[in-house]
Amino acid sequence: MKSKFLLRSAGALALSALLSAPVHTAFSQGSPSPRRTTVNVDYPTKPVRLVNGFAAGGGSDFVARLVAAKLSETWGQQVVVENRPGAGGTVGARSVIQSEPDGYTMMILTPSHAITPSIYKLQYDPISDISPVALLAAGPFLVLVNPDLPVKSVPELIALARTKPRQLNYGSAGSGSGTHLATEFFKLTAGIDVAHVPYKGVAPAMIDLIAGRIQLMIPPSAAPMRYVRDGKLRGPCCHGLETPVRFARFADGHRTGRWIRGDVLERRVGTERPA
Repeated sequence: MKSKFLLRSAGALALSALLSAPVHTAFSQGSPSPRRTTVNVDYPTKPVRLVNGFAAGGGSDFVARLVAAKLSETWGQQVVVENRPGAGGTVGARSVIQSEPDGYTMMILTPSHAITPSIYKLQYDPISDISPVALLAAGPFLVLVNPDLPVKSVPELIALARTKPRQLNYGSAGSGSGTHLATEFFKLTAGIDVAHVPYKGVAPAMIDLIAGRIQLMIPPSAAPMRYVRDGKLRGPCCHGLETPVRFARFADGHRTGRWIRGDVLERRVGTERPA
């Protein structure tokens, strides 16, 4: 089910964009202006590196590996996913930007790319040093809790958090990640105060959520669905622009906008390459 869903959102759009972009246009290093160049029309003639700035096992990693497998099949050249976690995805971004802009190094682009300039002192320009390639997938975030937490709905979660300020901990994929921003937005709109515990990706945070070392998390929907289905996590609701029918059995088909104002978050994942 989830493979078919992401292939529908990634397949035709992403593959057509990725197949055409490196052939027609290249970008000078450090310059936002495109220039025509002679590129081998048989691209790719060697393996392509697809960097993910977060740990393996998260939503961006799932999208990266799904797209890499399809591109490898289509191109007849291996597309290798390389996880470079750390500092909200900036470690991976910096490694991509320092690579040759020849189409053989690309990166999974997540919301953190727009967030981190406000948190970190970057050694690169997130706009002029990178060139977007394609939108791969989009979907809501899920509000998830450890099953031992005595809540079964968002109103119950909000009520509990208000009685225990700073006593509940939430995990994120790192400071400046989409999961960090989503939960801070949820805190602001719900009027609660929960403590932030940053990780190097969704997967290690999910492990601690299942173990009960943290109590709350708002990750992208692709990563945790199997844990909710198996009863290892509880999903009170979705937190996004819309709640697709496919998530109804995991999150009772409701948006957090039923209980708090300003529910406008959606996660989008794409690809980028050095400019």
